[in-house]
Amino acid sequence: MIRIRIRIIITTLLAFMLPAIAAEEKASTPPLPAPVVTQPPIAEKPPALELIGSFQLQMQKAFWDNNSKDNLDDFFGRINLGSSFKAGDFQTFINIRAFPVGFGYEALTGAAFDTSTDKLTVSKTKVANFQVEQGWFKYVWPLLEVRFGRFNTSTSKYLTLGNYLDKNPSSGFQSRLTYHNATEFVFKTGILTSNVILGAADVKLNTGYLRIYESIKPMKQMTVAAGYYGNVFDIAYNKNALITNRFDFLASYEIIKGLCPYFELGVIQKPNKRDYDVPLLIGCSIPTGKVLSSLAVEMEYLADRKISNEDKPVLVSIYADKKVGRTRFQAGLFSDPQGENTFDLRFGLRMTASLK
Repeated sequence: MIRIRIRIIITTLLAFMLPAIAAEEKASTPPLPAPVVTQPPIAEKPPALELIGSFQLQMQKAFWDNNSKDNLDDFFGRINLGSSFKAGDFQTFINIRAFPVGFGYEALTGAAFDTSTDKLTVSKTKVANFQVEQGWFKYVWPLLEVRFGRFNTSTSKYLTLGNYLDKNPSSGFQSRLTYHNATEFVFKTGILTSNVILGAADVKLNTGYLRIYESIKPMKQMTVAAGYYGNVFDIAYNKNALITNRFDFLASYEIIKGLCPYFELGVIQKPNKRDYDVPLLIGCSIPTGKVLSSLAVEMEYLADRKISNEDKPVLVSIYADKKVGRTRFQAGLFSDPQGENTFDLRFGLRMTASLK
């Protein structure tokens, strides 16, 4: 009996102790390391070369008595051929413009000496014209972009009025772009974009200018900007150089998609440094659904503006464009800069057919 009881006691103790021992051994065994998943390196985008090309026709006609009997007051055609290249943080762009014979911008060249008459005969030969419209390269980093070469800028929305940072107040169809041979620095931090241009005004770098443009987007539909332009580098070559300055202030707010009022105010120092021109542009883009790509009306006011001794303080403009397939049509009706009155109007039309 005693042996049986001892066996029962030992069996009971083992029944309680074995699960505890197994649990302790399990806890003391180190877990196997998790398999390491090796992420493949992010592949850098391969270099990309893109060819760019378009054909443009542009014509203008004055709708007032400008003493011209011509069917058109201006007409030209041109071909744009270029390319863009991207590789990592490096980018380039070039665009060559060609004006074929008979489409405007024609040069008259040629001269020959006639030995029989001892006279110089000048021959007038129409030739095609080629221009480097843009050609630049730049480096793009997260907070900084640096660009070198020839490029264009404009603060004008529709290139008929405005851009007082680079140009004097006036009007002209697709005429408010400015080209720079310069170095450009662009700093981007949050809602602020800073653009600084160091421009050359001659091939020997004796004259040049500083252009600063600051743009802020406090919200998606609102933009506020200010700029400065001055030929401050001229004094390095000529200490008596006349330095003139100009300032530009802009703001826009898109109320609903396509409806965006905006204004631009310029403060332009005149060469005599005694007073300033202060042009004011007020405009608004108008939604049209899918009828037009864009539609806008603009008005420019400049006190004391005179054309042929006539007061002309106000200029007006209506602009519209429509893209159909690969072709874009741009049209404008605006105050003719040669007219004496605000409503001496000129009509402009440009057609651009692109490769892509």
